[in-house]
Amino acid sequence: MPKSSNYTEEQLQRAVDAYKSNSKLKITSLSREFKVPYATLYGRINGKKSRTMRVPLNRALNDSQEEAIKIWIHQLDINFCPPTIEHIEAAANRMLRQHHTDPETAPPTVSKMWAYRFIKHLPDYERVKQKPMNPKRVSCEDISFIINWFDRYEAVFNQYHFFPCDIYNFDEIGFQEGEGRGQWVITAFRDTNSVIQSSYSRGLITVVECVSADGTVLDPLIIMKSKVHLEDWYTHSNLPDNYTITASESGFINDEIGFEWIKRFNKMTKKRQMGSHRLLLMDNHGSHLTEEFIQYCDLHKIILFGFPSHTSHILQPLDGVPFQQYKHYHTKAVNEAARYGYEQYGGRQFLANLESVRLQAFKPGTVRAGFADRGMYPVNRDIILNRLRPLTIDDAPDLNIYDGDGDVCNHFTPPPADRPSTASLQLTSPETVAKLHRQIDAAAKALQDVKDTLTPGLTRRLDKIFKGSMVQAELNAHREGELAGHYRANRRRVVKSSRRQVQVGGVLTIKDANRKIATRRADEMKKTFNKNLRSIGIKPTKSTATQPQQDNSIESQPTVDSTPSNESLYSKYFPYAVVFRTHAGTHTVAHSLERVFDRGTPPRLMYYFIIFI
Repeated sequence: MPKSSNYTEEQLQRAVDAYKSNSKLKITSLSREFKVPYATLYGRINGKKSRTMRVPLNRALNDSQEEAIKIWIHQLDINFCPPTIEHIEAAANRMLRQHHTDPETAPPTVSKMWAYRFIKHLPDYERVKQKPMNPKRVSCEDISFIINWFDRYEAVFNQYHFFPCDIYNFDEIGFQEGEGRGQWVITAFRDTNSVIQSSYSRGLITVVECVSADGTVLDPLIIMKSKVHLEDWYTHSNLPDNYTITASESGFINDEIGFEWIKRFNKMTKKRQMGSHRLLLMDNHGSHLTEEFIQYCDLHKIILFGFPSHTSHILQPLDGVPFQQYKHYHTKAVNEAARYGYEQYGGRQFLANLESVRLQAFKPGTVRAGFADRGMYPVNRDIILNRLRPLTIDDAPDLNIYDGDGDVCNHFTPPPADRPSTASLQLTSPETVAKLHRQIDAAAKALQDVKDTLTPGLTRRLDKIFKGSMVQAELNAHREGELAGHYRANRRRVVKSSRRQVQVGGVLTIKDANRKIATRRADEMKKTFNKNLRSIGIKPTKSTATQPQQDNSIESQPTVDSTPSNESLYSKYFPYAVVFRTHAGTHTVAHSLERVFDRGTPPRLMYYFIIFI
């Protein structure tokens, strides 16, 4: 008789079929004939399911809990906030903690591999690595936002009927002088030839480029990071005479450089203009939106049309293939220079190679493809919209209860009066998932007594109600835990940040920092208090107000000193002063709306004191 597990499911199923066709056959004989274990065949013939079909006994979550997690995953997914493996694991552990009732033992948890195995049972889902993106860029990829921009763009385009030679896009691109990149090489010595030398020069250079929809490339404006112009830039670069170089301490474009560029743009494009106006597409950098810049464009019939913030990566023609090619050929030039022994690829080498890099990057076909690829010319919004993810969110399905025949049941027929009473069930609203589970178990046991009097359709509907209630309860309990976490995160995020300094340089512990902050706040409070005293004609004394005692109690009446110190004046004119402790120390805060003249002060000194820290 076979004792090993070296058999297939097909062999076992043939043995079961043979027994069903002739029940007089002996199971022992069938076991030998089909080479399957006797015990396995015996159990299968008597209704035992295969191991893959059995419900595992060591499941961490029950059906309702797993269903709640599936719904939660789906809802997060359709709202573009898919959970991670860690989130799913935390959700399962939170449900287990909610059901744990033994205070003497730690609540159970799922294993580290549980979430991975759980996902394998969801064929519609897969693990995808997300790329980080600025939240503003994410929000600006909203399809409705892009559609609105294209509506305005098409309106302007149809109003002026621009020719391709009158449509321009300009933008800045930054380069690090000696920044190369990895490249594939052919070598028999992987270990020794897997590294390419790179220049240690990392100066910043900005180039302002402008291209037209007909493939024309205008002369660039090169911004060098320097206070002065160096002779070396011009004597060793061999740049064309019509290129322009300017010096900037930051290495970036500013308002003055931007205005100089627009004057050069007008001079370069005026002679080739065919229509009544020229269209200039640009990002919304501050140097492009100065009053001087805009007035100049209005005067010379240049229509400025800006891309929305954080959308140039999907709308701007230059940010597509042209700038990608620009970066590619620049790094290629850096690698070639390193190959030939340049240890420092500085500004002079950059300017010397710039002309050849631009000729390779800005070919007329590449420029025209850049406009077409972003839907700018010819105008075609579908090119962009089809790339963006759809933002339609499925509406939640209506909750319907079905009977056994597939018809929607919107009514409930009360049981006859002769049926057993279920008044013993405490049908009060359960407050927790565990209490709801006990209520459902009690109701299910009570229904077993009257099962024969219920119709099959009603029984199935009740089972659906019980299961649906448990799923919704598990899901709501999990949402409450998540909302609490979001609430804590929001509180941390909305706290206003401060740029006030505590100390310049040196090492500072948290304790020392809090002590310094507390001392500074106390001094500020004392100054505010003295200022309020002066405003009503009372001269503060030179003695320093004593600090309140360091305790956790709340004092409603501070002790009035016999000497007319600031503290005694404080107690006199602020009868409802309170003392409280914060993480940074103990502070005194006065909240009083008592009229000062009620304490014997003349009416002319009537004043309300409220001090906030």
